[in-house]
Amino acid sequence: MAKLHGSVALCKVEDEAQGQMEWLAKHFPSEFGRALRHVGWRYKIAISNAIYAGGSPPQSNRKISLMRQYRRMDLLGRVNSLSGTSHDYTRLALKRKTKKQKRYEAKGGTRQRHMTRWKVWGRRGREHAFQGSLANAVRYKFYPETQAVRIGFLTPSAAKWADAVQSGKRGSDDILGFRGRQPVTDRMRRAFWAAGVPLSKSTTVLEQPERPIIDPVFELLNPELPMIVEKRIYKIIQKSKGSVWPLLPVGR
Repeated sequence: MAKLHGSVALCKVEDEAQGQMEWLAKHFPSEFGRALRHVGWRYKIAISNAIYAGGSPPQSNRKISLMRQYRRMDLLGRVNSLSGTSHDYTRLALKRKTKKQKRYEAKGGTRQRHMTRWKVWGRRGREHAFQGSLANAVRYKFYPETQAVRIGFLTPSAAKWADAVQSGKRGSDDILGFRGRQPVTDRMRRAFWAAGVPLSKSTTVLEQPERPIIDPVFELLNPELPMIVEKRIYKIIQKSKGSVWPLLPVGR
């Protein structure tokens, strides 16, 4: 009933519920179509929530790094693509450390969000800026002629980045040739230093964990699909006609 661009995840209706779904589609075609659009919306919200949570189930130990949240590497790329004026490079400048931060770090404390030296510029400083860009790319589309709904990353560009996040791919934007671990080169060290994120000499690879999103969400919601559709049809009929009559139970 639903398919993702670039993915094998499908919304399946189990054999025991197939008869019920066919009966609903035959006797309530208009309401069935509206119910499928509701299904698309439910899956879209679940996928977006999984993105914000770092995966599905939520990965509390795989939070987006501060470097990614503050978009430091993206900002560096933007500055390099512009004229290189002093105003452009000011956006990469670091704030002066406060006495409190110096004392905290001298005692071995880990740098905290409110103590970061990175300057905040508009949306680039928001905690969920990166996740939000990917979550906003989740879409669903209903096809009335076939009574089907597609859910997920429906454009090739969105599907590409979703695949990179889920499979842990790293590399340049057009290649993403590394999966899980990317060797650190001298050029990368210079780029990180310019972005205000210096890498230690002991750092020889960058880790990119897998963040499963699509398949777990579908596996969680697929068993509930027939009930979601039936309840939605009940609600539509009740609102339009003021009463609800029994629908065909599962298996009959």
